[in-house]
Amino acid sequence: MKTIAFLIISLSSAIAFAQYSARELFDDCTAKETNKCKEKVLSGGFSETEAVYQFSLCLGPAYIRAAHCQGFVDGLINGAVISMSLYNIPEHNRVFCLPESGIPIEVAIIVVVNYLKKNLQDRTLNARVATFKALRIQFPCNIPGYRNN
Repeated sequence: MKTIAFLIISLSSAIAFAQYSARELFDDCTAKETNKCKEKVLSGGFSETEAVYQFSLCLGPAYIRAAHCQGFVDGLINGAVISMSLYNIPEHNRVFCLPESGIPIEVAIIVVVNYLKKNLQDRTLNARVATFKALRIQFPCNIPGYRNN
């Protein structure tokens, strides 16, 4: 029974990510708290404890969305890098080639966000596809004859 429950949860997660669009990823990666919410808290006559709680509610959704963005991009990169390494994929067949030292996740997110800012038409793509396109352009495999588009 536990195995069946695990499979159902795994399948539903896979389906949810399969439908995760680049627009949703962009929105998650650029989510910010609203100033109106902060203004309400700062002018609302709350006790200090209540104000801290209300302020955390203002920031909560943005932090959750930012964490979702970071986890998605980080997981996608790590999965790709591990798979390419595990299966000894030659550089000329790789989607992207990161420096051997790797890159900070913040850099990867900036790469994806900047790509989606410049390529509005790609926001309709699946988030995985758009992320790989952004990484391929920013981190090409510099091999003679390698096509990066």
